[in-house]
Amino acid sequence: TPALTDREVAAPAEGAEGAADPGRAARGFAEVDNRIKMAREKGDLAELATQAWRLKRRADLFNDPQRAVQAEDLQSELEGRGFETEDPIGKPFSDGMLDIEVTAWQPNEALDGVDDALKIHYFGEVIRPIVRGPDGKWIKRGQVIVHERLKTKAELRSRLEQLRTMQKA
Repeated sequence: TPALTDREVAAPAEGAEGAADPGRAARGFAEVDNRIKMAREKGDLAELATQAWRLKRRADLFNDPQRAVQAEDLQSELEGRGFETEDPIGKPFSDGMLDIEVTAWQPNEALDGVDDALKIHYFGEVIRPIVRGPDGKWIKRGQVIVHERLKTKAELRSRLEQLRTMQKA
């Protein structure tokens, strides 16, 4: 069986059908366990923090209290050494965010018609959290998929008219 991608490990399943697949859950937990082991062997605390975050997400999704405690213990250990993760899910996105790497942009119909300018672009999916070190500065960029509001037909017509007017001038 091929190793899971970072996205598959971070977002283990879409909907209830994925969460109900025990084989998928076991493969995902095994992958995270392997990544935790490798990070410990390398002494890579930033990667260890990332994997603790992933373990917690999986434990919550698959309702595994034993794994949740394991993740919380690992996160507490890392916090004691000054390392913490930040999950920006649902927060507004703006250009110039140095601690974020956008891997994709996806339209989101749920935002259609939302007037709040801050909600035009927001973090819809987190593949890897932002990891901050003892000084509070980021040491590992987060990887995200940004969701963007779909334009309403009226907005699209208005913009098209603006472009036509500019072309005529």
